[in-house]
Order: sequence, then C-alpha cells, then structure tokens
Amino acid sequence: MKFIKKRRKIQFTDKVHPTQGIISLVIGVVCILLTLMLFIGSGRARGNAAIWYGYVGMLTMFAAFAGLIVAIRCFQKEDIYYTTPTVGAVLNGLLTLLYVVLLFVGVL
Repeated sequence: MKFIKKRRKIQFTDKVHPTQGIISLVIGVVCILLTLMLFIGSGRARGNAAIWYGYVGMLTMFAAFAGLIVAIRCFQKEDIYYTTPTVGAVLNGLLTLLYVVLLFVGVL
C-alpha cells in the first residue's frame, strides 16, 4: 500500500493578524451575545422589561458602531490578514443596522 503523505505548505510572509481586527471581532461577538440576552430577557418579560434593557441596548449599539469603525480603519494597513477585520466589520455592521432599524421601529 502506498501511504499518502500530507504536504505542508511553507509560506514566507510578513503578514500578521492585526490587533484592531481582533478587537473588532471580539466587540462583535460580545455585542451579539448581549443582543441575544436582551431579546430573551425582553421576551420573558413579555415586552414590559425594565428601562435598563433600553440603556444596555443603546450601549450595545454604540459599541457595535465603534467596532465597525475600528474594523474599517484596520483595512488601511498593509501586510495583514484581512480575515478578522472582515468578519468584525460584517458582524458589527449587521448589528448596527439591526439596532438602527429597531430604534426607528420603536420611535414610529
């Protein structure tokens, strides 16, 4: 029998994962978890949740917007892997859009 040996690719590159991209990704994940907790808590309260749910929701919206800005600024760097800034930008962008829609639906 012939054993097939896995070849390892050796890449010589100076690319790194940017710190701002990792921060943006972490902000996005934390914001998603907070949003899910707020949705579940508001659902259990049958829409009559305390005012601090709104405060935490607004804080989460601002944090998601800040994560989006951090991810966008990270795209200006050179010689980086674009995985973490891209995922962070998508997560934070979708969360910001979700919170803006919720804000306008609540006002109207």
